Parts: sequence; C-alpha cells; structure tokens
Amino acid sequence: MIDLLSLYSDQWPSFDPQRHLYALDAHCARYAEWLLRAGAEPRLSLVLCSGDVAFSGWKERMQTMGILLKSTPTSIEQPLHEDFLLHQGDHFNRTLFYMEIDAVDASDIQELLILLNGRRNQLKKTATWVALVIKNPKTLDALWESATQLARMIQRRCWVWHPDDLNDDSFKAILNYPKFPVGTPLIDELFALAKRPHLPISYLNFSRLLRLGSPYAPKHAEKQWKELYELWANEDAEGFDHPSGQTSILAMIKKLDQHLPRDERKHLANHLPTDLSWMLGLSPKAPTSMDEYWRELGRCARGELELPLAEIKRLSQLWEGLETWLQGPAGLWLSASFAHLNEIEQCIEFLNKTTLQKSIPEEIRFEAHQKLAQIYTFLNERQKAKEEIDQLFEIADLLYSPCYRAQAFYDRSLFLSTLDTSGAQKDQKDGKYLALTQGWILE
Repeated sequence: MIDLLSLYSDQWPSFDPQRHLYALDAHCARYAEWLLRAGAEPRLSLVLCSGDVAFSGWKERMQTMGILLKSTPTSIEQPLHEDFLLHQGDHFNRTLFYMEIDAVDASDIQELLILLNGRRNQLKKTATWVALVIKNPKTLDALWESATQLARMIQRRCWVWHPDDLNDDSFKAILNYPKFPVGTPLIDELFALAKRPHLPISYLNFSRLLRLGSPYAPKHAEKQWKELYELWANEDAEGFDHPSGQTSILAMIKKLDQHLPRDERKHLANHLPTDLSWMLGLSPKAPTSMDEYWRELGRCARGELELPLAEIKRLSQLWEGLETWLQGPAGLWLSASFAHLNEIEQCIEFLNKTTLQKSIPEEIRFEAHQKLAQIYTFLNERQKAKEEIDQLFEIADLLYSPCYRAQAFYDRSLFLSTLDTSGAQKDQKDGKYLALTQGWILE
C-alpha cells in the first residue's frame, strides 16, 4: 500500500479534550505580540469568536498580556463612538478598542457595516488599535458582501474558540454556505465552515480546523463531522495499536484497517476523498486519472523500487495536465524520484513548480518549501534557503495554524544552526514548546 502521508500533509494534533485551550493561548499570544510591536502604526483586526465563552477567554488573556481593553459601542446612529474619535495614541499605546458587531440588532448589521466601510480610514488612525468582534457567521457574510473594502483592509485575524459555545440548535438556521469573493483569507472561510457543522465538510478542511484548535462535534453536527471527530478522539480505544504521538487519519486507518469489518471499510470510503480511499485499499475502484504509472512513481519516491530516468522524465512531462488532487503529491513524488537519481536540478524544478501552483493545498506547498530549504542549505546557497524559510512562516500565517508555525520555527533552527547558535536555540525552544502544547510531532 502506498504511503499517503505526503499526499495531504495530514498530521493531526494528538487527541486532548482540552486542546482548544492550548490553541486559544497560542492564538492570543500571537495576536498580542502583533499588537505590542505596533509602535505608532495603526492596528485593524478581526476577532472570530465561537461565542460568549470564547470571547470571555479572549478578554481575560488580552488583559493578562498587558492589553488595555476598551469596549466601544457602535450603532447606525453613531458608528464610531466619541471615545474612539477623541483617542490620541502614541508609541506606547496599549489600548485596544473592540466593537461587538453582533451586539447590534440583526436587521441593522448590514447597514452598520456599510457605514463603517465608509469610515474605514478613520479605523486606521495612527497609534490606534481596533478589533471588530464577530461571533455570528451571518455577520461575517455581511462584512464581505456589504463592506468588502473594509474586510480587505483588516490586517490580522484572531481565532477564538470554545466548544461550550457550539451546542446551540440555533446554528441549524444558518442554512447556506456563502460565496466569498476571490482573495478571501482562508481563516474566514474556515470560520464560516466551523459555524455550520450541520453542513458536510471535506477531510482537508476538518483537518485544518483540528490544527487550528477547534476539535468538536456538536450534537447537531452533520454525520461526517461526527465520524471524523470520533476517529480522532478514539485513538486510545481498546484493541487499537495506535502509533505513539503520530495522530493522522491515514496513519490511524492503516493501523486500524485490520480491525475494520467490510461494512465499516465501505463506510470510510464513502466520506474520504476518492484518491485516498482507493490508495488505502478501502475502495476497489481507482480514480480515472490515476494509473499504475503514478502509483509506481510514489513507490519510487519512497525508495521501494527503481524507475529508469527516462520513465520519470516521461511522467514529468504529464504533470501539468494532471487533476488538481494529484498534482501536489505527484510534484513531491517526482522531485523525490529525481533526487534518488542525483538529478538535483530537476528535483528543484518540480519542488518549485509545486510551490507555485496555487490550486495545490497550502499544506503540500509548505512541504515543498521545506524540502527546498533543506536542499539549498545542503548546497550552501544560504540566501535561497532563507527565502524558502520565509515562505514557511508566510504559509503558517496564511493557515493561522500554531502547528505549522511550530514546524517553521523548528525548520529555521536547523537552517541557523551553523550561522547563529543562540538564534537557532531560541527557535528550537519556541518550536518545541509550541509543538508540545498543540500536540504536534515535529518532523
């Protein structure tokens, strides 16, 4: 069976019912760090909350970190409160004005956002910090629909989540998933998904929510949410030999496969992506775009068999015509196969192609940047290696994932080990601590 751990960079945090609290600490610390290095720069942010419990946790952590919170009422009659308008910040500003957009009557929210959009430049005053707080996904939908310019001006999001906010049947009234404009940050789309657990979710997005620190399955959640959650939560179930510390749906299925009766295997195949279920042996039918050549390439990439260089080159010429789901793993497989034959230039070429293909999931592009950083470090091309490390942090920020940020710190520590010993030690310490709290295995 082919190893799929590089198909979707699918590692999940280890199971812990309190995982959301560790993630909340990490998100708040990162957000406070961004505020406190502002100097005289303006700070306009969006706090995405699961509800009142999470919001209370956010306020408590902000105050602990030295942020002076000031609630700023907003309304159609007075979108920007007098206290905010009279504020004169300086380099030593510590005051964060926060506006609870959902506190306004639901029928007025769209009009209020239009008014705030017209005053968006006032929200980015020198040495002034502003946070728009949103708990209802419909409010986020309205922000992008009616105040798109304001939404695009927002510099930072803070993910604030607690499962106690989510056992509310009122979420069933949120029927549709919105159509966000091109360029909408991934974190906003994940918030829209997370607040609609009665709708189906893809394996990849469920994995992203776990890595954000949002492990939950409310009572009213759609069937697939519950099944994926149970698979994650049952790693210590009796009779299952689970690999220590490595929590991933694919690693788990491969370990549990021998315990699964036929009807359960078919059930898993129904809610996993077609390529995964086939390659895991859960479904007998291969995707139409997958043939034995690519299966063999995956084995070659892992060193299980040798393919002649001419065959690898032939497959490389077909790469751009592949379906999106296969382009990412195939790019990694091609680069690894070329590397086994010491064809470093072609190895680098396909890693670069993988990083530049925006339709490929960010997790796979992160893995490609990782490998490029390792190669350039080995070749002593320090500037190129540094550029790849910088990309790791950019993708980690795009995913808003403490897990990937931990990995980026660790990778940078390896890069710095021969250049800046103290810097490398600090990065390694930060990466290991963050990984430990998030249940993440550094690789």
